[in-house]
Amino acid sequence: MTIQNLGENGWVPITAPIQDYVYGGFIGACEVATPPPPTNCRQVAAVRGINVHQAPSTDGERVGVVANGRRVTIESLGTDG
Repeated sequence: MTIQNLGENGWVPITAPIQDYVYGGFIGACEVATPPPPTNCRQVAAVRGINVHQAPSTDGERVGVVANGRRVTIESLGTDG
């Protein structure tokens, strides 16, 4: 999964494998054996995975799920973090 930016109101836009939204509260830092330099890598941290929505809201149609443990990459952190 590729994260476009950190989004707003808890919703994060993704660009791959499809272009939609996931709830960012279930995305944590990737686990590694030794701490690497800062990276755009994150890891899904929700037992049932995270839902992908067409719009940044729970009212947006659910179009898929990103599995727990799946690594994701942030393409851009944006201008406000």
